[in-house]
Formats: sequence, C-alpha cells, structure tokens
Amino acid sequence: MKRQRFTKDMQQTEKSIQLTIMGYLSAHGYCVKRMPVSIYAKKGLPDLWFGKGLITGWIECKSLKGKQSPEQRLFQLDIEDAKCLYILARSVEDVEEGILLYKHAQNISCLKGERNG
Repeated sequence: MKRQRFTKDMQQTEKSIQLTIMGYLSAHGYCVKRMPVSIYAKKGLPDLWFGKGLITGWIECKSLKGKQSPEQRLFQLDIEDAKCLYILARSVEDVEEGILLYKHAQNISCLKGERNG
C-alpha cells in the first residue's frame, strides 16, 4: 500500500490521520479498531487499539497542532506505567517508529513477532 506524503503546509485532520493509520496497520496484518467516543467509555481513551501477535497497543491521533487533553495524558501514563505500547501519532511514521522501538525494548523479533532467545 503506497502512503501519501504530506508537506507541512497541508493540514491533515485528526480523522484523516486516523484513517491513514488504520489503512496502514490493516495492510500490514494488524487488527485495528476505532474506539468511538461514548458516554460509557473512560475519558481519555485513545482513538485506536491495534494488535498482531505479541504486539498490542493504543494510538492517540493528533493533527500537527493538536494537543492531548489532561485525561488523554493520564491514560497515556497509565498505559506506559503498565509497560504497554501507547503511541501519540501525527503520521504513519510515528506509528512505524513507535512499534519498532517497542519491539526492540521488549526484545521481540521484527520479522516473526516471536520472543528472541
């Protein structure tokens, strides 16, 4: 799947970033689910959940100028304290980098999704 490149002049909405990331993850074999806003959901819940093998995580999508709410920041800290993957993404590249760094930190093979050693 070919990714669209955007210049800094082009303003992407959080929705368009979210859809691009969902398409990218799906094309790479990840299960990805959008977490719709709901009166029953905890405030600060990220936009996306994804998983594939040993890799699961949460993604909060933001535009270039978008900022996390205090509730979103608290959710991020809770997830990171549990040693789980949380990505604040403004682009597909942020997701790629976040997954790669997490795999490295968890000693997970980038090719097979299995624990090394």
